[in-house]
Amino acid sequence: MAENDRRPVRGENEAGRRQARNALKDPKSGSNPAGRLMRAFALPAAVCLLPLGVAAQEVSPAVTLDSCANCHGADLQSPGAIPSLDPANTGLFAASLHAFKSGDIEGTIMNRIARGFTDAEIDALAEYLSAQKS
Repeated sequence: MAENDRRPVRGENEAGRRQARNALKDPKSGSNPAGRLMRAFALPAAVCLLPLGVAAQEVSPAVTLDSCANCHGADLQSPGAIPSLDPANTGLFAASLHAFKSGDIEGTIMNRIARGFTDAEIDALAEYLSAQKS
């Protein structure tokens, strides 16, 4: 093995790293101006970007109801043991989702799904479902 190919022994690079950190420090105050600059802008930048994350989470009821078809069947008419979603009975739909969310009704997955919705989103889903009557 050539001498240039050998791995550094533990602690051998410590002095080099310490020297690099010290090179960034202000000789008078001993502080790192780059670190102060980063801290000064990190929080305001995060606060400014927060509304972008919230806006990205807004999903239309149509898209949300489409994901219900994965379990409740195409056109929300279940071919199996999972109940169909009836546009004529949206009161039951909303009441069931609220009950799943609060834990009054237990389910295998619906409790976790319902907890992801606000009460207003559940009501919007029920309203959208009722508009799907044909």
